[in-house]
Amino acid sequence: MIRALIVLVLVAGCAAGCPAPKCEKKTNLLKNDAWTQVAADDDPFANGTALTEPDDEGHYPPDDPGSGTPHNARDCTAADFFSEDLDGDTSLTVDTNVCGWLTIEQTLQEDAAAGDSMFARIFYFQQIAPGISEAHLALTVDGKPFYKKTIPLPAPSDLIADDFTAPVDAKKGATLMWHLDNHGVNTWNLLEISKTVPIDCPKE
Repeated sequence: MIRALIVLVLVAGCAAGCPAPKCEKKTNLLKNDAWTQVAADDDPFANGTALTEPDDEGHYPPDDPGSGTPHNARDCTAADFFSEDLDGDTSLTVDTNVCGWLTIEQTLQEDAAAGDSMFARIFYFQQIAPGISEAHLALTVDGKPFYKKTIPLPAPSDLIADDFTAPVDAKKGATLMWHLDNHGVNTWNLLEISKTVPIDCPKE
């Protein structure tokens, strides 16, 4: 009886003085059925990855110097990436079974400011790539690095769910570029790069 009274007092006290719980609203910056491929001559990633800073001409250090093609795999084509429904989400799906290099672009759908809370969600199947030690993912806004991820290979299937802070201002209408380099019996699903804003939880 004493224990029950203590619990009742604690609950009543919290109800009177504790802050209201907060929920989150996520707004996706992407439209995953609107990606188009960047021509090879216009691809700033063509000679490397976006995991380091670009040089004065906007190019990145070579990922695999002298190989001719990154990871010795052909570039992806329009047949290798597509949008599809994935359990209620519109996914950008990239099939790297026969290709290893993709850079695509679209127009930014929403504003984001430097310092905003962001969330990245990307699913990938088991990564099997003999002779390749890493897969690289990168998102840029008007050529400026915005999000990047390195996956050591081989790797089991996994869901990337990263909270991060927007490093630069990103204005609606800016050019987004999404880059993936990897080759093997793999499929990637880009689900969202979202801005996260705290909101009051809906009343039950």
